[in-house]
Amino acid sequence: MSWIFGTYKKNEDIVSNNKKVNLPEKPIYTYQNKKYSIAVGGFRKNVYFSTEINSKNNWIVCGKGISSDNNSFRFNKSEDWEKLFFNKSDLTKLNGHFVSIQFNEKGIKFCNDILGLRDLFFIENNQEIMFSTRLD
Repeated sequence: MSWIFGTYKKNEDIVSNNKKVNLPEKPIYTYQNKKYSIAVGGFRKNVYFSTEINSKNNWIVCGKGISSDNNSFRFNKSEDWEKLFFNKSDLTKLNGHFVSIQFNEKGIKFCNDILGLRDLFFIENNQEIMFSTRLD
């Protein structure tokens, strides 16, 4: 199964204490800057991410989205996700089994499928918010 793990610093001025995190396996993709540290891994066919990192719209998806065209259904491909994020589509109405993260210099936004089938766990302290699709 695919997974996401990350941290979001509440304040860029906070000095990291370099916590070591044991990920379930080697990530497929990682992104890190002054505010974020995000890793995604697992089954490669269920992991999608921005092909071009910029300061305005970055995204990661873990799982499968289902789109419909003229009474037929299909699993989203990377280019489908790219269009959805570029067009700022309402992902809360998208069928499937996924968690998505959108992030930029201003903040971070989480979304899951319409039924909330993929879990996303959070823990918060004074310095950061940690999030993960797995607890192990």
